[in-house]
Amino acid sequence: IAIKFTVQNIGSTGTGTWAFNVNLPSNTNGTFNSGNQSSLSAGQTATFTLGFENAYVGTDTISIQADPNNNIAENNESNNYASRSVYVSN
Repeated sequence: IAIKFTVQNIGSTGTGTWAFNVNLPSNTNGTFNSGNQSSLSAGQTATFTLGFENAYVGTDTISIQADPNNNIAENNESNNYASRSVYVSN
């Protein structure tokens, strides 16, 4: 199973290096912690695709958090998190 997501810098300055975490509905390793990512300029996006195996069967949640350690000074910290409910069948 794979998920694809895009992170956008909606601020007015570059981010500097940053990271993200993804919680996946997996029986093996349910949390992916990225390494440092290259700075995003104002308005720039970065798209990622993560694959995972041994998904939980049924309804679960995928969540993504950019800048989980709040290393980037921002006017709005509340827009760094997104989640989606998904259903996985056999």
